[in-house]
Amino acid sequence: MVWMHGGAFYSGGAEEYLPHAILDQDVVLVVVQYRLGVLGFLSTEDSVMPGNLGLKDQTMALEWVQRNIHLFGGDRKRVTICGESAGGASVHFHMLSPKSRGLFSQVIMQSGTALQSWALNSRHRQEAETVGRKMGCEDVQNSTALLACLQKVDAKELTASLQDTFQWFLLPLAFIARVDGDYLPDFPVNLISKKLYNEVDLLAGVTKDEGAMVTRGVGHADELFYLFTGGPMFEPFLKEGLTRPDDLHVRDMMLKMWTNFATSG
Repeated sequence: MVWMHGGAFYSGGAEEYLPHAILDQDVVLVVVQYRLGVLGFLSTEDSVMPGNLGLKDQTMALEWVQRNIHLFGGDRKRVTICGESAGGASVHFHMLSPKSRGLFSQVIMQSGTALQSWALNSRHRQEAETVGRKMGCEDVQNSTALLACLQKVDAKELTASLQDTFQWFLLPLAFIARVDGDYLPDFPVNLISKKLYNEVDLLAGVTKDEGAMVTRGVGHADELFYLFTGGPMFEPFLKEGLTRPDDLHVRDMMLKMWTNFATSG
């Protein structure tokens, strides 16, 4: 099982997902770290900075799995890619990308797909020029000059520039995937309608009313507390772990269904 973490394509990390409970099941787990935000998805909409670097990192991780997972007791012919929120959209993009063909056999999408409005951006050139101006670049309309300028900027400063793109809470998401004609040949809805995708088994799920994720009590990502029981994102909420019998029952049931799909389909 290969996990792609969520975080709106600008936050999160592999270290947040400690697999204590998952590894009680008969699976090998790989958690992917990929470039995020400006570093992962900045694009000038041309060959200079085509974008989608974060997704390409994920594809490289899947290629690594194909070459090496047998050394860890895994089966490269039975690779399930899975993710939640932006991670769910990521695995859907891999279903749609010819660059990821043959690298996996099953998909689990949780609370995120490539069809959602926040997963794609058609303003990449505009956002790249905005970042360039903020960083003091002079010729932002010249892609080569813009790239050369941004390469001289401290990575922390460049990453922090993302905050200026938010207008409401975390929206709009500026540095996300784009249709580049290569890694992603067309818009997801067009690829799906034409059946131009990697045909693999799919398990998908959503949480009722999670579109209102900023209101208190709505359960976007709540299932992660049952799948991953450690790490900095979960420990503040689960200081004593899952101790109620009904929570433990739900956790065990979810883990079995999740991993049974990966091992048996």
